[in-house]
Amino acid sequence: MTQFLTVNQAAGMLNISRPTINRKLKTGEIPCVRIGKRVLVPEEFFKQLNDKAMGRSQNKAG
Repeated sequence: MTQFLTVNQAAGMLNISRPTINRKLKTGEIPCVRIGKRVLVPEEFFKQLNDKAMGRSQNKAG
């Protein structure tokens, strides 16, 4: 089951301000799920971001 973070939690993990993360959510740079008025960021986004930063390939050829 996919885990999610609140916008405030995601902003804290990325060390960016609330207006900045809202702008990135609006443009689609950061994926989100909207449930009613709640906006949630999938935890998988942070895993992919970390993998990219560490130089790991997202495509696993096998």
